[in-house]
Amino acid sequence: MPGQSPGEQFFSYYTVQDRDSWLLLQFNYWIQAFFFKLVPCILLTALTVMLIVAMHQANVRRMKLKSQVQTKSPQLKQMSDER
Repeated sequence: MPGQSPGEQFFSYYTVQDRDSWLLLQFNYWIQAFFFKLVPCILLTALTVMLIVAMHQANVRRMKLKSQVQTKSPQLKQMSDER
């Protein structure tokens, strides 16, 4: 628009003129809040919990394997001594 500074011109595009524009603005706000803020936050939390559970299960399996090797170690020594 002639006679306006670039800053005034920029902000004039984003004024809310009527009820339909206000509804569109509110709809846009909630969509952005939901998809760009809430969904990533929930996904990050869920993936972190899944990672912690997987690490715990791997640790349990590792300890189980470690205990199996320790219980078989004396038997393996006896078998190697017999040869």
